[in-house]
Amino acid sequence: MFVILFGIMYFLMVRPAKKQQQSYQKMINSLAVGDEVILRSGLHGKISELNANTITIDAEGIFLVFERGAVMRIASHDEQRQETTDGATVEENLADIDSTIEANDEKNND
Repeated sequence: MFVILFGIMYFLMVRPAKKQQQSYQKMINSLAVGDEVILRSGLHGKISELNANTITIDAEGIFLVFERGAVMRIASHDEQRQETTDGATVEENLADIDSTIEANDEKNND
């Protein structure tokens, strides 16, 4: 019984955390000069220099040095993810939804 409970806990808690950690490490290792990144502190900037453990961020002409682990995500990759399967961006889809809602409201008011 205890082994079954441990197995369930492993698949529900440990395994997803391990996959998330591996994904984050892969992202950190794939950093390149010119990538736009968002740091854990909320700072947005472009990588201007990479070293073994540190990165230099260009934040509108101000160059700051951070540990690689300070990177939360790569912003330039987020923009690529925003495209949907039909090629439209999320913003375009939201604009279409808004126009449809407005048209329905006008129709209902008449």
